[in-house]
Amino acid sequence: MIIEENMIERLRGLDLTVTDETDDLVRLVFELLTLGRTRVLADIEANVSEEDRTSFLHPDIKDRVTAIGQRIHDLTGGTDIMRQLFESHELQSFPGSDRQELEWAWDGIGDWQA
Repeated sequence: MIIEENMIERLRGLDLTVTDETDDLVRLVFELLTLGRTRVLADIEANVSEEDRTSFLHPDIKDRVTAIGQRIHDLTGGTDIMRQLFESHELQSFPGSDRQELEWAWDGIGDWQA
């Protein structure tokens, strides 16, 4: 899949030591982006206003988003990679309110604070 290949190339640019767990990290990031975009698109299709829209904190996916953040933290030994992902092109393409929801969903993982 082209989107996944592009994301893999961008992830290679992160300050990440390549391990057997790198594939897990790529899958987790891909799942995180897919969850967020799917929620946003569902609300857009349902004509939900931006003020009322939820993405990463939506009840259907929040627990999984938090679990993904925890797993990324565990795989990489801290929040450095989480912060780099948060600042990545893929997540910067989300509106600010959606990125803020991701910050809140990850609040309390390691030293991550919203």
